[in-house]
Amino acid sequence: ILLIFLSTTNAVNLTDGLDGLASGLLIISFIGTTVLGLIKENHAIVLLSVCLIASLLSFLIFNFNPAKIFMGNCGSLMFGSLLATIMVLLEEEMLLLILGFVFIIETLSVIIQVSYYKITKGKRIFLMAPIHHHYEKKGMSEVLIDLFFWVISLISLIILIIIII
Repeated sequence: ILLIFLSTTNAVNLTDGLDGLASGLLIISFIGTTVLGLIKENHAIVLLSVCLIASLLSFLIFNFNPAKIFMGNCGSLMFGSLLATIMVLLEEEMLLLILGFVFIIETLSVIIQVSYYKITKGKRIFLMAPIHHHYEKKGMSEVLIDLFFWVISLISLIILIIIII
């Protein structure tokens, strides 16, 4: 459980690097926890998840490109820990691998970059890590990167729903 909390919290924090990216991904993730809560008939989780979605939607209005306000560590660490908490309370920790697929990819890109950099004494695999910054350096717009990762997250959510139904 400690590993789930630490990894999820830090993965969301690493993903919070572009305007609207983390908040959009979290909205999709909490839609997933809402569905899981409905299936498990856990009304408290459903209510919490819906409240988190509403707060993130309200935040996203001001956080989408160009951002007027930023989530920062306080927000990303809190939402990441809430995502982990909900999955632990639902006893569906393994499904977090599907629901949080984009967060995992973002974290793996950092681990791969840092490891390769240290092993090769300065060479890089990505132009910049986490991977959303790599795409940004390649010339993709922030909005397009957001949409790309949101679509991947939506596909992960659909896969999750297919698995649990």
